[in-house]
Amino acid sequence: MEPEPELPPLPSVFQDVKPVRKVKPKYPREAEDKKIEGRVKVRLSVELDGSVSNVEILLSEPPGVFDEEVLKAVKQYQFKRDGTTYEADQLIIFKLDP
Repeated sequence: MEPEPELPPLPSVFQDVKPVRKVKPKYPREAEDKKIEGRVKVRLSVELDGSVSNVEILLSEPPGVFDEEVLKAVKQYQFKRDGTTYEADQLIIFKLDP
């Protein structure tokens, strides 16, 4: 009997994981008044129950403008419960309506 081939390792960080519950961050009043748009990329840990922990900002443009609202929102995300823990990156874009 031949041994089964080893599966390639799963990536340690997933890029395209979609939450089953997503909370939209508030647009900071000052940024809205000044017509500032931007983006924030975060890395988060998804726990066994699909909840989020350990949110870390990887990219913030412009720096510091949207961070607080993104952290509040992303901590409320819920991912599919699949019995594993993993890290995932999420990109949040702030764009004003024309």
